[in-house]
Amino acid sequence: MRTLDGFEEMGRLSSRMRAAAQANDWDQLVRLEQELADRRDNFAADAGRFAGIAPIERERITAIIRAMQADDRAIREIVEPCLGSIRDLLSRSARKRDLSRSYGAFAQSP
Repeated sequence: MRTLDGFEEMGRLSSRMRAAAQANDWDQLVRLEQELADRRDNFAADAGRFAGIAPIERERITAIIRAMQADDRAIREIVEPCLGSIRDLLSRSARKRDLSRSYGAFAQSP
């Protein structure tokens, strides 16, 4: 696969990830993220592929990377508030469980 083709495919995956996040389709987002990570890792394993890239391809690859960075920012803006809510919920649940363990015996005594 040509280097540019690989970056174009990763760019399409990134765009699909953004759409999945916007649709709150977390399962799809996770699947796409894993697919993108696998492609990125395979790409990184063959560092020699970057030698001799034509300037016009280098410009296109740079544009794709910038678009992927924009997708990443947009995804983070959607996901981070949700993760914060989940962290709060889990924290409250853990505190409630700990309080119940600590003081539950007192509440049940006559």
